[in-house]
Amino acid sequence: MGARPVMLQTGGARIVRHASGTCLVGLSGVSRSRAEITSDCDAPLSGPTVSVGETVTLTDRALRVFLSGAIDGDARLAINGLQTRMVSVGEAFSVEAGDRTCTVRARGIRGKALGLTASCG
Repeated sequence: MGARPVMLQTGGARIVRHASGTCLVGLSGVSRSRAEITSDCDAPLSGPTVSVGETVTLTDRALRVFLSGAIDGDARLAINGLQTRMVSVGEAFSVEAGDRTCTVRARGIRGKALGLTASCG
């Protein structure tokens, strides 16, 4: 279907893009005659999520994340301000929040919603 093959080791997973977002597809086991494939493509996002046009607060209100768009597995975010940045699913980046450095990771996209994780040190 136009996609190029990807090699996976048992226990490995890859982010794949599809019509309604991104998901993880993995290889959980191989036997003589079959491969066992897993994915979270049909699972709803868990944990903190934000939809296009909405804001979510994370890490005890240290971060305000506004999602301005989600297209083809990438998201455009504004964090604690107006300046936006593009992030890909699986990507983690650092953000200054007062005197703390926080890490934000884009976990997945379903439709027009983005799953996030965040922590501050």
